[in-house]
Amino acid sequence: MAGPITNEYISATSKSFISNDNNGKMIEKNFIEIEGTFLLEISDKDFHGNEGDNVFKHINSFLEVVEPLKIRGLSDDRFRLGVFPTSLSGAAKE
Repeated sequence: MAGPITNEYISATSKSFISNDNNGKMIEKNFIEIEGTFLLEISDKDFHGNEGDNVFKHINSFLEVVEPLKIRGLSDDRFRLGVFPTSLSGAAKE
């Protein structure tokens, strides 16, 4: 990744909503919404899972994009697991 990380490149917003649990009690659920052009960079280098596709090259390419990104309140692993499906398409996404 070249250049500085800007608000257009990535933005994270903490959000919450009220939901019912299995017992009918209302509970508050929290999540972080992640948006930005970095998602386009990930999806442009998508992995199809076709014969001959190099999964190791794909993972390294994915990590080059997401490794420098840090989200306050979210572990690196959780962030990566959350956005990794964006890098998949076709048979690999199924």
